[in-house]
Amino acid sequence: MKTRSIVALIVLLGSATANAALYCEFAPTLALSNSSPYNPPYYVGDRFEMAVNRTAEFSIQPPGGGITSLGTKAAHTINGVTLAQPGSHTLRAFRLGSYCILNEFVASLPSLGSVSVSGTLWTFNDLTFSVTSSGGIGPKTYAWDFNDGNTASTSTTSVVHQFSAAGTYVVEVEVTDNNGRTDTATKTVVITDNPNVPGLPGPVYDDFLGCGGLSARHEISWSAPATGATASTYRLTIAGGGSSNTYWNSTTSKTRWLTPNSVHTVTVRGCTSQSESTCGPTRTGQFTTNACEGNDD
Repeated sequence: MKTRSIVALIVLLGSATANAALYCEFAPTLALSNSSPYNPPYYVGDRFEMAVNRTAEFSIQPPGGGITSLGTKAAHTINGVTLAQPGSHTLRAFRLGSYCILNEFVASLPSLGSVSVSGTLWTFNDLTFSVTSSGGIGPKTYAWDFNDGNTASTSTTSVVHQFSAAGTYVVEVEVTDNNGRTDTATKTVVITDNPNVPGLPGPVYDDFLGCGGLSARHEISWSAPATGATASTYRLTIAGGGSSNTYWNSTTSKTRWLTPNSVHTVTVRGCTSQSESTCGPTRTGQFTTNACEGNDD
């Protein structure tokens, strides 16, 4: 009566590799070599290999295919194939009624198709980017880079984004599967100014008007946007000297008492109403207020 001995543990690797096994039977005639590689999970393009302790006849059986001989290999010689298709593969080494088996599910590499975009290619308009995705072992994540300083991460194959400035952008998406395998795809879009929101206001200027006690009086001004809808109001923020204040301003200038001898940053957006959803791109300016030492000038 023959005895049966398992000299390597059967390894289960989850649903994608539920049939995974690396083992020998009817030892001690044949056993796995200490140099035998085992690197699951396997993907198309990976090497599918093992080594045994004695000279043996090797063969490979792909999914749905017949058994193909890989020839006789000497002891401790790594032998196998480069995987060319997904599905369950079986690599065998046989000697005098004893054999070793590597049986694994082989996954397709994650692959991205073309990126599409829906929506009018205007600034401040919701655009939906989508990509076709196949292969890989889930769950998969998608990292989006819009090349306008903004990124996003999603678990689905689509994302919504707005561009705040006209220009040409190369949108890139990278898929990463559960084992760190990746693929990338890109889409070039040309964004134009949205005619329904004001364009970019002109440069920000400041004029010193005098001192009052320990404050410096400055007039901040800018020109109306040259493109897009007419701005009926402006969203203005003045930050510096330890404070930050935001205003709705109906004209293209604002006079304020400010902390002297301090750096102030100004942002201004043209809007068609007192709602930020109607505002266009942001113009930023910076200036240093005059030094006032308690004198009224």
